Amino acid sequence: MEMQGLSDDDLQAVVSYLRTQAPVRNPVPPHYYNLLGKVVKATALAHPVGPSTQPPARSPRGASVETGQYLVESVALCWACHTERSQMTGALTGPRFGGTKDFTESDDPAHSWSPPNITSDPAPIHLGCPTQPNGPIFDDQKSTYERSVVLIPTQPAGFGCPCHGGQYDTEGNRTAGPPVRALDRYNYSIKDGRLVLGSAYSVDYVKGEGKTARIKKYPLHMPGQHVAGPEFWLFPIPEIRA
Repeated sequence: MEMQGLSDDDLQAVVSYLRTQAPVRNPVPPHYYNLLGKVVKATALAHPVGPSTQPPARSPRGASVETGQYLVESVALCWACHTERSQMTGALTGPRFGGTKDFTESDDPAHSWSPPNITSDPAPIHLGCPTQPNGPIFDDQKSTYERSVVLIPTQPAGFGCPCHGGQYDTEGNRTAGPPVRALDRYNYSIKDGRLVLGSAYSVDYVKGEGKTARIKKYPLHMPGQHVAGPEFWLFPIPEIRA
């Protein structure tokens, strides 16, 4: 676990907490390196890289960019999972926070996972995460449309974010978790029996359901930004995307 970027106060707090835990007798077997592991140990691991800047004595507080940077870079280490890296050396090879795909578990090659893009790029859905249906998925009934689009029947039961725990009802309204508003939506049209997506827009809350639903459009906002209500005026975060 990397803690080299923690502030002195936070590092002291971590050590203090660990020292309150009861001793556990649990012998750990020694590590055995294969040929590739020995090469990595003798090269990359022989010269560990420390923090690029001097860690602060005290961590920042409050809803600020500085606090967010400290949490992302030094506490949560979001870049470690959400950046493409070489599975041979572990070196970061992609843009920071740009997401990765098909990361294979070393002890279970059949299992892979794909941390999403969590930047402000408008392509990802809402918090930059692949929001998924919560209802039962009938995988045995899936079909492929024009050799590229896979359709999998799902029983509607709301939507959820597997990365941050955000939950939404069937209309996309936020019901739990960190999101502050409903899911973003797209303008669309039907041309010659085909669905054509237009520009995206933000939604505060959807009133009603189905064909009786009422939606008020707002300019597309960043994830975590309120678009209406008292919060919008109390937390005026500058816009980054149009």
